[in-house]
This record gives sequence, C-alpha cells and structure tokens, in this order.
Amino acid sequence: MRFENAPSCPVQRPQSPRPLVLRASAVCAGALGFLSVGSALAGACDHPYFANAGTFTYRTTAAGQVITTTSTIKLSGNTVTVNGETSGQAYNVVYDCRGGQISVRAGSQQKTAMIMSSVPPASQWKNGFVWKSAATIGSMTSQTTNRIVGSEQVTTPAGTFQALKVQSITSLDMSKMFKGQKVPPEMAKSMKDVQTTAWYAKGVGVVKQVSPNSSLELIKVSR
Repeated sequence: MRFENAPSCPVQRPQSPRPLVLRASAVCAGALGFLSVGSALAGACDHPYFANAGTFTYRTTAAGQVITTTSTIKLSGNTVTVNGETSGQAYNVVYDCRGGQISVRAGSQQKTAMIMSSVPPASQWKNGFVWKSAATIGSMTSQTTNRIVGSEQVTTPAGTFQALKVQSITSLDMSKMFKGQKVPPEMAKSMKDVQTTAWYAKGVGVVKQVSPNSSLELIKVSR
C-alpha cells in the first residue's frame, strides 16, 4: 500500500489561474483521487489490497516533475504508521481506522490532516463491484465513485503483478478555500469528474495509477 504525507494543498490566488489549475489537478486532484480509493481501508487497517507491512518505493510523474517516495509501513491493530522520505524530506503519517472512517495524522505535532471513509472488505472486491468514498483535507472535500472493471497483469520496475483494475471518478469541492469568492472557471472545471485508473495487487497494494495529469508506479518492494 502506498501511504504518503497527506497534502495540505495550500492555495494562494495568482494573477492568472493557470498555475493554480496545474498544481491542483496534478497534485491535489491526483492525491485525493488516489487517497480516497487507495487509503480507504476496511474496518481494521490490515486490508490485503491496501495496508501491507514493508518498504515501498514509488515514482510519481506530475506537471513535468518526477518524484520518488519511499515509505516503511508498520501495522498494529487499528493503526498504520508510515515513515518515509520524498525528495530528501522525511515524513511521518499515522492512519487510524475506527468507526467506519480513517483519520490521518501527519507532521511533528500529529495533527489530523485528513478524514476518509472506509470501503467494504476484500471479499467484495470482484469484477463489477462499485462503491463510493469521500475524503476531507482541511477545507477541501472529495466525493469518489469507484468501480472494479477487471483483473490484469501489470508490469512495473518492481515486477509483474496480477492486479484488480479500478476506475474512479472524483469531484473536488474547493469553494471554502475562496471564502465566498467565485472559484476561477478553469480551475472549477479541472476539479470536476477527475478520472483515475489504478491497479491493486493483493498483498502488495497499488502498483500503478494513471490520471490525466499524473502517473505513479511501484519501483521497489522489500519486506
């Protein structure tokens, strides 16, 4: 499972909306689209398609940049602890899975950075299965519809995996960030119905993900 430092997605209004659109669609939309699916654990934090103990290295390409993230994941009951490094910067994230939702604490003060809904157990993960999920990051929220569309062999630098293919459509609401002001039309359009396709291997987690503005792949696993 890929866990990463939950993005706070700070927003400042530029003179032109395009830099903000690019950043939001390449980073925040991609992160929310992934996290609302990929980190939506069922019940306890030991879902076989998500939280798996070990060290995982991913390569993300977005907005012309390539970022490598290495995360070491440890499970203990209802809690997943992730210690990792992204572009030379260390981070710590704790996922707490209780009461049908997941709270994400990040940073040195371990403040709650994100709240996500859980998903049904792995026994229901079959071709054609559909579920909805939601996430909140500060004043930004997302609603996602997820559908399993098949099982495929996927090859990444980490190896070849038999994986479930999940197509997701995520809509983001960033209106609260603008405190009553109108969201720039171009930005609003880019945040609606963001389509993401991800491949999940049992016992590993996500091995590949693609969206209109970003891509991610697993490049190394160690137990």
